[in-house]
Amino acid sequence: ITAISILVLLFLLAGSEIWVIRKIETTAEQAIRNQGGIPNKVDIGSISINPLKRRVRLNNLLFHIEFPSTASDINLKIDHLVIEEIRLQRGNGITFEAIDLHTPILTLSRHSSESLLDSTRRDTTTFIKPNSKLEKILSKTIHITDGSIRIIENKNNKPIIHSFQHVSFSTGPQTGIASGQSLISTETDFQLSIQQIQYQFDQNALQFEADT
Repeated sequence: ITAISILVLLFLLAGSEIWVIRKIETTAEQAIRNQGGIPNKVDIGSISINPLKRRVRLNNLLFHIEFPSTASDINLKIDHLVIEEIRLQRGNGITFEAIDLHTPILTLSRHSSESLLDSTRRDTTTFIKPNSKLEKILSKTIHITDGSIRIIENKNNKPIIHSFQHVSFSTGPQTGIASGQSLISTETDFQLSIQQIQYQFDQNALQFEADT
């Protein structure tokens, strides 16, 4: 009887894991569509949940997203993602305090007659209204460890490749002025580290390389 009970429990746990993974994938697909993207592939390899520590770990994440309006597509691979201090709050849905991304590999392919520098310069000079959801996420503790970014610009069917290797990024609330026995955090701290940059300015042009 004990062996049968254990098998039934394992079966229920496996079923619930599959259900949670599919629920997260469906939510991610809808969020991508809301941003004008086409989620060609959204896949989560496995998930582990620690209810005592309110922690969720997602392993082997794969995303392939197309953005027709900008003639670009994104491929993203993440070794594992950990979300800490998850809470269910009435009216606010699910909240969390920290998120860790380990070894994310991002590849962005774009088809444009405009160079990356020109488009970046134009976008940064255009006023963008702050996104309240993004502000809430950036106010949490975020760690990105040993990531890489590869940008492929396709001009006249010839690729121009830029890459940023060993990228680490962290953000979290700064310690503010003491109030009574507690410390109030009023600002967000950002830290960015890139060990290697390779940037090709144009077709047949010299490639800029920097190592730190």
